[in-house]
Amino acid sequence: MNSINQNNYTPSFCAYYKSSFSRRLEKTLLTGQGSQQLEDEFVRILQTKKNNRAKMGTPGMYGSVYRLDDYYVFKTYHVDKELGTHPFKKVLDERFQGFKTYVGNVLAKFGKIEVIANATRDKRKFVELARASKQGSEAYTKSLREFASLPQKQFDMLAQDFSRLNGICDGNINYKFDTHNPNNFLKIGSSLKLVDEIAITPCKEPNDIHAFLRAFIQESGDSDIKKAVFKKCILASEKEKLPMDDAHKYMSTYMEEIFKNAGVNDTFENFYKLMTEYRNDKNHMRLVEQYLENI
Repeated sequence: MNSINQNNYTPSFCAYYKSSFSRRLEKTLLTGQGSQQLEDEFVRILQTKKNNRAKMGTPGMYGSVYRLDDYYVFKTYHVDKELGTHPFKKVLDERFQGFKTYVGNVLAKFGKIEVIANATRDKRKFVELARASKQGSEAYTKSLREFASLPQKQFDMLAQDFSRLNGICDGNINYKFDTHNPNNFLKIGSSLKLVDEIAITPCKEPNDIHAFLRAFIQESGDSDIKKAVFKKCILASEKEKLPMDDAHKYMSTYMEEIFKNAGVNDTFENFYKLMTEYRNDKNHMRLVEQYLENI
């Protein structure tokens, strides 16, 4: 990857490491046909990479992620104490490729272990959105300050991914991002990334305003920073007109808590009525901007 230093315009070279295993994996993904050689090599990788030094971020509720190289990571699940054999299976689903912020789709499995694209090429240079209830108010505030510094465009792209995923379904099966865990949100430089596996649900359009807000706006933390992030989220969700009806019908208590935690001078009930009205107005976004200025 070539880059230009803006101070002296001297070309510099930044080399990213792609292992021989990853190169072989990429070729295998094209055909979908694994080999004993590939599976044996993955076993050797487990022996050297499944350790705290290669661990990426905070372990999730169900599993932990380890860095394979600059391009790929693998995820193991806590319940799988005895992993056994590791037969290769291609999992790549083209429908979940090309999102603007989401990078967590599973590409392949070796037994129960999942291989996923690496969201960041430097395992030290990223910020997780902390979970206040487990990592503490100070950690949450510190991480949220980083996310508040992201440009509005990053939140807009996240909302666009929400809209796109809402449009993908298999009959009565719909798909949703896991925003229940704040740690699934990463700030990498000036980019916002969402990781972890997409879940299935019978609910239609599950990637709604509640799913968009719940990880960012938690209890405790700095109220001014939360309100700033809240405004960016609302602006993005209204640009895409993310669904609100199910949140109003079934999650109103939780939404009222989110509004309270954000230090917003309004209720979700009133917000819902206003946005429903504004979305039918030709000056929709101007009205939203005026609303955000006054809360």
